[in-house]
Amino acid sequence: MFISAQRDYYPLDRVPEYWEWLAHHADAGEIKVPRPIWDELQPHDESLRDWLRDHQDALVLDPDESDILVSDVLIRYGEDLNEEELERIGADPFLVAAAMHHGAIVVSKEGSKPTKTRVNRRVPDICDELGVTCITDHRLIVDLNFSTGWQP
Repeated sequence: MFISAQRDYYPLDRVPEYWEWLAHHADAGEIKVPRPIWDELQPHDESLRDWLRDHQDALVLDPDESDILVSDVLIRYGEDLNEEELERIGADPFLVAAAMHHGAIVVSKEGSKPTKTRVNRRVPDICDELGVTCITDHRLIVDLNFSTGWQP
């Protein structure tokens, strides 16, 4: 969500209101990122890297018991996943597990592809099977009412 927003839609230097809006909702506890997802964020863009660092305390979800649900998520990918497959899946199961634990919504750029199997499964399909709401970042913008005239 952060990388594609900076790269494709809302560059920090052109739409600073978007980033102020994200920071506001992070401060309010409405937008959070599990630590494993945070650790995967490796933006090449220096301004985004700085912004993420500046807002890390507000964005990163405090450690909790949600990690115990990761195995419930991983089984949706396959029963006998090998190390290579686990590496390709990455931290997505931690995102879904955190949403399950907190009754939260997952925000993903991925589109549904219900016929995909194993490591090719998509986050929205995993969420659907587990009863977790998954929306796009564009839906988040509508739901949390972003506009360029936005003010806290």
